[in-house]
Amino acid sequence: MGSEAVSRLAQQVLADMFGARVARVAGDLNTLGVGSLHQVAGRTGLGLGPTRACLAVLVQHGLVTTSSTRRPGVLEYSIRMERVLGLLHLPAFLPLVRERWGEIAETLVVQAVRLGVETASNLVFLTAREVPGASVLDIFQQFKLLTSQGVLTRAAPLFPSEESTTISSTSTSSTSTTSTSPSSLEPDLAAVKAALAREGEERVESMVDMADSPVTWALDTQAVAAALRDQAIVQAAVRRQDEAAGQVVGSILALLGEGGNTAKVSSHLGHHAIADRVAADHGKEGDAYRHLDQYLKLLASDRLVDKVGDAGGGQYSVDMEHVVRRLTEASLDCVVLERFGSKAQRIFRYVREKKYVEESCLQGAVMVPTKESKSLTYQLMEGHFLHLQELRKTLVASAPSKSFHLFYINFDQVVRHCLALCRKTMYNTRERAGQERADHARLLEKRRELDCMVARLREEEATEEQLQEVEELMAVSEREEVGRVHRRLEQLAMARIQAGETMFIMETFLYYRQA
Repeated sequence: MGSEAVSRLAQQVLADMFGARVARVAGDLNTLGVGSLHQVAGRTGLGLGPTRACLAVLVQHGLVTTSSTRRPGVLEYSIRMERVLGLLHLPAFLPLVRERWGEIAETLVVQAVRLGVETASNLVFLTAREVPGASVLDIFQQFKLLTSQGVLTRAAPLFPSEESTTISSTSTSSTSTTSTSPSSLEPDLAAVKAALAREGEERVESMVDMADSPVTWALDTQAVAAALRDQAIVQAAVRRQDEAAGQVVGSILALLGEGGNTAKVSSHLGHHAIADRVAADHGKEGDAYRHLDQYLKLLASDRLVDKVGDAGGGQYSVDMEHVVRRLTEASLDCVVLERFGSKAQRIFRYVREKKYVEESCLQGAVMVPTKESKSLTYQLMEGHFLHLQELRKTLVASAPSKSFHLFYINFDQVVRHCLALCRKTMYNTRERAGQERADHARLLEKRRELDCMVARLREEEATEEQLQEVEELMAVSEREEVGRVHRRLEQLAMARIQAGETMFIMETFLYYRQA
């Protein structure tokens, strides 16, 4: 999937979140690389006003950076494509936040995603409006918890240069470059309560001109990636061993710093610290604590955790790069299995283990007939999963019998190829789902209206005969067609989720390779 296709996927994601105009501006910025307001407005044909508003939205959400160093006096914009594609992982992150910290924390993160950069007062206010019954103090405590975990972080100034004032005025909240006093770091909870009390009389859209207005907060994308990475490692431990092993790994990763540990190899942890954390997380009566030593040995044998010393009952660390590589290898094995079958997967694994393999040795080692083995290896080569290297025994070019060929795997190249396939799958499934909804919009809308009527009648304690009459407003053929559409949409959603998980693992592997 080339850069043009990546740009199409990015525009698709931005169009879903912010609208077609913002996606159009982002696509033009991706083509330009770096561009000024007038350049983007001229190329898109939107005009200065709409283009300025679109750029403000992109800057507000950290998807576009600003700079005037290349051309002093002219503010230029460049898109952060990796941040745009990172938006695809947010649906997987929100349930994780809800599981760890609850509904209030999830709502706070949702508001941070929706607003991009915002003050603490406004985040607390909007969350209180979305979560009925939650006190302002409880929401503020959850806000402080998310900041301590690194999920929400202080935002840098959006527009560092003076030339940006015309655009910063269109943002929903701008960040001042002046110094802030310690009191301005805290939200004004009294003002938040007063605004909530006025909700019955007038609609308050946001908290403005607060004491903490110079300090803004945003979702930390590194924390999102680290949390999803830790979740993948825990799930791998559960699949490899059992639930208790996953609990031990989860506690170790939490000790290393939830949401912020991006080092290739973690710091060392003592046995007592691990035992205390496991007991605090899962209780002393659970298997994870009672059989901690055995689980640590099992995890060390699989290298999900490495034992690096014997002091203090044992010292342990996590080799993130190695663990992520193992997860990537397992994902690639699944891709090969689904595309080419179990025999091709056997060949792929053997070549990966042996590094370089002659064709004659390969056929006997994987126990596949010669003809079938040749067919599968060339299919893998055609699919860019296997590579061929020629070695000559002599320098004479006219002596073909004096050379032999070795199969090998260029692992980084294979990962990039699979990452491109995942992104292409994401684009195609999202596009197909949109097409399905558009083609059957009338039927789906009719089904939604009937479901609302049935729900309302159930609340009114209607009889079964009345409910049946409402259901009969839709013909049998229409109900069957709606069922088929829903099944197709569910299949596309599952494919999108699986592609997203694989894409994230591939991206994480390449991140550690390039770090």
